[in-house]
Amino acid sequence: MTISIYMGDFSRLREISSESWLAILYLIAFGSIIAYSAYMTLLRCEPTARVVTHAFVNPIVAVILGATLVGEPVTIYTIIASFLIVTSVIGIIRSPDFSP
Repeated sequence: MTISIYMGDFSRLREISSESWLAILYLIAFGSIIAYSAYMTLLRCEPTARVVTHAFVNPIVAVILGATLVGEPVTIYTIIASFLIVTSVIGIIRSPDFSP
């Protein structure tokens, strides 16, 4: 979409469904504004090292929401990757260098 606008190809924008436009608006509102506000609030209350671990956990939440809300497939690779992500976050939090 952004590339189409940049290249001046506005005719292709009409092909985007209203459902897709609503999804984009939802991601802008909740994925950016609300999430950023929550992130900044947490930075005031929690140590930075703990707050940044959200970046590791967010993809797992997205996979769970995608699977439950819209029926996206969860493959063995997704399960293995999720396990590795959770294990990494636990390793970061339990690390002796981590100072809460």
